[in-house]
Amino acid sequence: MTTARKVIVVGGGLAGVTCAVTLAQAGVDVVLLEAAQHLGGRFATVGRWVFEHRGEPPGEHLVKQWDLPLEHGVHGVWRQYKNLRRLLLTYGLDGALLPAGDQSMLMTGLDGRPALVPIGDVVRKSLAPDVFAQPMLLKDPTLREAALAFGPHALFQVALDLSHAVAFQGSRADISRYDHLSVKDLTSKWPPILRRLFSTLTHAAFFREAEDVSLAAFFSGLESYVLPRKGDSAFELFRLSSEAAVFGPLRQVIEGRGSKVRLCSAVSALTFDGDRASGVRLSSGEHLEADAVVLALDPVGFTRLIGTERLGVTTPTSELGAPSLVVRWVYAKAAGLPANLPPSGVVADGAFDAWFWLDRVQADYGRFAAATGGSVIECHAYGRLASDADNEGDASVARRFAWTIEHAFPALTGRRVRAHVQRNAATHATFPKGTFAKLPPVQSAVDNVSMCGDWIAVPGSALYLERATLSGLLAARSQARNLNLDTALLPEPLQRDAPAASVFAARQVLRLARFGGMLPHLRPRSW
Repeated sequence: MTTARKVIVVGGGLAGVTCAVTLAQAGVDVVLLEAAQHLGGRFATVGRWVFEHRGEPPGEHLVKQWDLPLEHGVHGVWRQYKNLRRLLLTYGLDGALLPAGDQSMLMTGLDGRPALVPIGDVVRKSLAPDVFAQPMLLKDPTLREAALAFGPHALFQVALDLSHAVAFQGSRADISRYDHLSVKDLTSKWPPILRRLFSTLTHAAFFREAEDVSLAAFFSGLESYVLPRKGDSAFELFRLSSEAAVFGPLRQVIEGRGSKVRLCSAVSALTFDGDRASGVRLSSGEHLEADAVVLALDPVGFTRLIGTERLGVTTPTSELGAPSLVVRWVYAKAAGLPANLPPSGVVADGAFDAWFWLDRVQADYGRFAAATGGSVIECHAYGRLASDADNEGDASVARRFAWTIEHAFPALTGRRVRAHVQRNAATHATFPKGTFAKLPPVQSAVDNVSMCGDWIAVPGSALYLERATLSGLLAARSQARNLNLDTALLPEPLQRDAPAASVFAARQVLRLARFGGMLPHLRPRSW
């Protein structure tokens, strides 16, 4: 049993809400503070898109005005997001998920024409053993012809380099070995087409250029989403807005347990009584006291908070944030698009990094498409592609994105209706080389202050939504002693599935052979 104890959770993104709902369910008095007008952070529903459109051809029977949700950006729930999936299941929210289907990559082929290269089911549904499934990407002639143009020895070099990724297990020792290298270091001797492929995937997944992204972070991504099992790259999307699917219901749970959620409550400083935190001070000047504080902030928010120098964080948090840019285009007609068109994909050397057909994955946009015959595509640009547009007007940005869309899908040319441009602040967590091994732990140097978020260190290779969920749970558990709380009242962290048998065997052979000496240009530490 627990006596009445109060915890302040600063930040209402997925990590903070996970921590708050976990503690509230265990009987703790929680105050969840969020600076924005909505919960969710980078997973939030940030507003509504209201516009008029009658469809094509015009008809008086069609609805004229549409009111559609705007997300910070579409997020995927990947197969190995065990802790996030349990959170959704616990509160009956898993029904809002639907399979994302196949994915493709838009790139220019050797003939100069646009090509949609399959990168999803071609691997997941292959008959090859899991350890050999990824080379099935070369079944596509665009990739295969360009890669083989440099001879079999070039592909042998690729295989040798990726052996490091197969052997990687996400331990602190593994992370330290590769954090001083970048993805560009990994691919420097590869055929250009494969360098482009990995550069594209790096930018779409880690929001920075290949020369900037920690190889340890990239290997963690492969460990999370690709290598252990060939089906791990499958993911699901929310058919409802994040507010309807996740944060609205979880807020009701928190408040239903007698805890509080306060929006528009920006925190300016941690306050201390001796060597312990005593609470927080709001930007309004109000002081709130607590027995423990959990900081669930993005790197930019953490950098701005006064008093964090006492927490023992040595990571240069100001270097971890990256902006994003989201453009949505309404097209008057989907006619001419393939019926089996993948709902999402990534772009090589384009104006943006990734796209999602909203009318195929979200219910509100699906109703719009059914009524009007139109379609809606959401395009994401991260890091440099987003910041390069800072001095460009919305109309110009939207046109550039449309050119890339219509380059891939010529049937849409001339059918643009309207666009929505959304510029998100630099809150995406990124992992420049030299930082991934230095991410701060959940438990800070101050006994009654914990931290959570997708940039906080956790066991294993979890990233993004799963890292946020897992760190939120671990932050709740880390304060159990300070709160006189029985940890049996809190869920145990879940681990991802074990690697497939073929991957496990290959990993053991590679680690036992200590093969690092075969790849001198990588120079992993302590191998």
